[in-house]
Amino acid sequence: MGVVFVDTETTGLDPRRHEIWEIALIEEDGTEHLWYPYLYNFREADLIALNIGNFWERYPKDKLQKFKGLGTLIQGNDIIVHQIVELTYGKHLVGAIPSFDAQRLEKLIWEYDMVPGWHYHLIDVEALAIGYLNNSEDHEPLKPPWKSDDIFNALDIDRNKPEFEKHTAMGDARLAKAVYELIMR
Repeated sequence: MGVVFVDTETTGLDPRRHEIWEIALIEEDGTEHLWYPYLYNFREADLIALNIGNFWERYPKDKLQKFKGLGTLIQGNDIIVHQIVELTYGKHLVGAIPSFDAQRLEKLIWEYDMVPGWHYHLIDVEALAIGYLNNSEDHEPLKPPWKSDDIFNALDIDRNKPEFEKHTAMGDARLAKAVYELIMR
């Protein structure tokens, strides 16, 4: 079966209007994949979301030239979608709130007449961590509402390490992998 670690950065929180602009997948063996899909409905973007993820500094500038084709699916995303479908087939998606990422990836995949094939049980490392911490004699139980940083601090994972850069798809996927491996070892 296996797992794949996932995170996405989006142009906002509404899956009906907002798009993925950055996708990271990490295979169990540590192979990392990072994609920047072309955007085709940029007019719907939430500027706050773009600023949180440092979109303007990190999104490839050559892809910004493609916005002339607004309203049409831009060629090139089909290659990304094929790769994602292949890498996730039969695997459990693992992430911090992976339902967010899965919902948006499903939308992108369906737009290219493909079907997502990952296992329907998503693995949320934050939920795993709460169970792990609350059943450990070494930690005080964490009570809701939980904050992600509190969870990672309780696990002694330094969220400020450069490889875990916040609000980047790869940084967040690496963090999910680190949490999963710590708990599931």
